[in-house]
Amino acid sequence: MRVFPPESFAANMGSQIQRSTHGAKKNVGVDVSEVRRLKALEDENARFKTLLAETLLDASAQKIALSQS
Repeated sequence: MRVFPPESFAANMGSQIQRSTHGAKKNVGVDVSEVRRLKALEDENARFKTLLAETLLDASAQKIALSQS
């Protein structure tokens, strides 16, 4: 069994407490409906980003095809 000096033990425990409460502090005061709304918006944003990327890729491919003809 390892024995730690009190200073390092307190430092390690303090950092673990800070890490474990960081996520909890982020969501304090947020209702379930707000979390669901945020998730829906994030999903919609991901779909829009994918659509934009596909559109830009198509436009780039068309530009290359036209320049080669």
